[in-house]
Amino acid sequence: MPEMFVDATGSGVSSFDVKRIVIRSEGKQQFFSRELDRWVDEKGVQAENENIEALLTLLLDTKPPSVALGSYPRDDEVATVTFEGYDLAPLDTVRIALNQEGQWIFENGDNVLRLHPAEVSEVFAKFLN
Repeated sequence: MPEMFVDATGSGVSSFDVKRIVIRSEGKQQFFSRELDRWVDEKGVQAENENIEALLTLLLDTKPPSVALGSYPRDDEVATVTFEGYDLAPLDTVRIALNQEGQWIFENGDNVLRLHPAEVSEVFAKFLN
């Protein structure tokens, strides 16, 4: 069997290249745009920078304890997060699922399932409620 190399992080996008984040969950969309050193929502109201930065760190930089190759569990999906560049073109979308064991699964179309522990729900709770 040939050797395979996979990116353990949720996406190959650099947080420095992200101008806007689109979070889709439960039929709703939230937009957050970078304005110099702060993040604002779709109405121009300043968002909690720490929450946005925590989400970026989790999805773009944090390596999961476990990685598996397989089909993404669409039935368990709770959200998608799309990263847009400074031209507002999509850079990548990370699909997020929560399995029955309480593990969070990140996948960006490459059939690499990045399995994170239940504790990461603290980061998502601010955006999914």
